[in-house]
Amino acid sequence: MSKLLVLNEAEDVRVPFLRGILVRSLQRAGVDFDKAYEIATSVREELKDLQEITAAELRVRVAKHLDFNGGQIADRYGKRNGAPAAIVVEYGDGSEAQYSRGRQRLGLLCAGLRAEKAVSVAAQIHAHLIGNDIRRIHHDELRRTTHRLLREASGPKAAKRYLTWQAMRRSGRSLIVLVGGATGTGKSTIAAQLSHVLDVTRTQSTDMLREAMRMMIPERLIPVLHRSTFDAWESLPARAWASHEDKIAAGYLAQTNVLRVSCGAVLGRALKEGLSMVLEGIHVHPSLLSEVEDYADAVVVPVILGVLKPKELKRRIRGRGSTIPARRAKRYLDSFDDIWTLQTFLLAEADRTGVPIVANDDIEQTVRDVILAILRVLSKQFDTSPEAVLA
Repeated sequence: MSKLLVLNEAEDVRVPFLRGILVRSLQRAGVDFDKAYEIATSVREELKDLQEITAAELRVRVAKHLDFNGGQIADRYGKRNGAPAAIVVEYGDGSEAQYSRGRQRLGLLCAGLRAEKAVSVAAQIHAHLIGNDIRRIHHDELRRTTHRLLREASGPKAAKRYLTWQAMRRSGRSLIVLVGGATGTGKSTIAAQLSHVLDVTRTQSTDMLREAMRMMIPERLIPVLHRSTFDAWESLPARAWASHEDKIAAGYLAQTNVLRVSCGAVLGRALKEGLSMVLEGIHVHPSLLSEVEDYADAVVVPVILGVLKPKELKRRIRGRGSTIPARRAKRYLDSFDDIWTLQTFLLAEADRTGVPIVANDDIEQTVRDVILAILRVLSKQFDTSPEAVLA
């Protein structure tokens, strides 16, 4: 098909016909995404033999496909100048903000929706607002509308998860997410994605805390601090180890115990300020939970990431060569058996203490799995009935 140009006669400008642009224009007029995509595809097929069409002629052709709604959407589409309609969201404190489909999408991701479904439902909610000519809406009414349309689109379980997250947001309580796992399991990547989706502005890596402590404390004072977690046992007093895993675990726990104070200080500072936080690193161990026991109002959710196939974990460690010096990547690969042993220990500890284990096979799915783990914890702590949350 030759490239079709759309002529804006008023400005004497020609631009390519793009199906995606037409889809968005139809959505702004109140058409849901699936129908808008169907119409845009049909229009493109009708125009496949043309090289040029005026913008006015294009609007007429599109309007013919909109008669299914009694002509109301067709009228709105014909009158539009192409600028998206502004919808103002009013809040209980008197503040206002422009409605954002991107923010709506993130809120749906927090309800455990898959990414593509969150995009689709967010588009449906926006189309509903535009289609009903809603230009101002109170935040509470927007949440009720979101809950209703989400239930219709994705079912009662998704709607229930939405209520769970909204109950957490309304509570004002701090959320602390602890992301642990062995070298190469993707902790920092998942933590960054989580902080974006959950709108958590404070994140911290235990590796960075360890580096700071190494700068301040000489190796002769705390030698275990200056080793990697998988070979920290070499700095411990000589003894006969019962097994290879025992010595790996002993070194790891010794180093983790040194870092507990600094991890606790960082968490404590966030909680005193009433902030939520994602703390990630290999030193995230169930024993770290004791550092936040004094903050009973906080919701603390630990998870351990795992890569359950040795070849895949090796591939990821090898791939880290683009972000860390090649010599360190080689060192990790040379010590792979010890890293694998440490991961085995961490997963066993998680299983023993009831900490959720998330297999990190795919970033998007892993983020969703962690969010679902968070929602399971939240559902036990909040009244998630529509009457309680949406009143």
